Amino acid sequence: MNRRAITYVLLCTSLVVLVAAQLSFKRPALWRWAQAEPKVLPVSTEAVPRKIEEVRTTRRAPYPDLKLIADAADLEPFLSPAPDAPPELQGTAKAMLDAEARYHLLQIAKDALPGALEADGQRNYRYQALAQKPGAYRGELVTIQGDLISLAEPMELQKKVPGMEVCYVGLMTNEQADHQYLILFVDLPPSLTSNQKEWKQLYLRNVQFTGYFYKVAKFTRSEGKVRSWMLPVLVGKSLLLPELVAEPADWFNLITIFLFMAVPVVLIVLLLPRYFRKTDTAHESLMQGYRQRREERVKQMLDELPTASSGTVQDSQ
Repeated sequence: MNRRAITYVLLCTSLVVLVAAQLSFKRPALWRWAQAEPKVLPVSTEAVPRKIEEVRTTRRAPYPDLKLIADAADLEPFLSPAPDAPPELQGTAKAMLDAEARYHLLQIAKDALPGALEADGQRNYRYQALAQKPGAYRGELVTIQGDLISLAEPMELQKKVPGMEVCYVGLMTNEQADHQYLILFVDLPPSLTSNQKEWKQLYLRNVQFTGYFYKVAKFTRSEGKVRSWMLPVLVGKSLLLPELVAEPADWFNLITIFLFMAVPVVLIVLLLPRYFRKTDTAHESLMQGYRQRREERVKQMLDELPTASSGTVQDSQ
């Protein structure tokens, strides 16, 4: 492959890389390292205050009935006996009490005013404390800020709750990725996509959720190797999603990334041919000297040839 072909190959490769970078703008997760940290702004509603952390003298969120939620079954899955079955076939009393606790928390979360749970939620609850001593914190309002990893399909309620037929199930983390919470909420945020096929791959950063601490539930994966784990469960009204970053900041990031990819291509286009021309000149000069020496050698051999032939003719005579 000659040098001109190498130049064309490098230029084409650089252009392909540039086009791929432009197409990848549609996948902002690839360029998150180059973007400024987005501002976290809660959804603007009249009932949500600007500073949720302010200490208030009056409570706005409903108080749960501690007697109803005291019998939530920790270290167990969600226990839901069939409501239409006879009492002797509804399962154990443990399952009935666990379901009553869950439905009670969903009901008061549904009846709460918008922003009431967020106004009274507390952030000073440690993840390990909730996981290790669930009975001591049951019914407390807990606020977490982190990433929404996924949403499951809406869970149909087996008990009739006024104004509610299903609840939504999500998986969240707080500031530490290994601290995961299962969240149950009754209202889907309007800005969240309604396409349920995308929920399992959903990943939203800087999401806030406030809910009543329900229990530590056990979950088991049956596919492949059986594995079980425990998750604290919070029951709340809805999610607070971050607002989008302003449009000028987005354009600034896009232009920065474009220049980051375009500058190497421009340098290659300008400098590489110049470098090859310089080396080609030296190579051509070397080859020219070689051709001259070869021509001189051939001419010298041709000049010596008649002398040798004439001497041979004289000897034969």
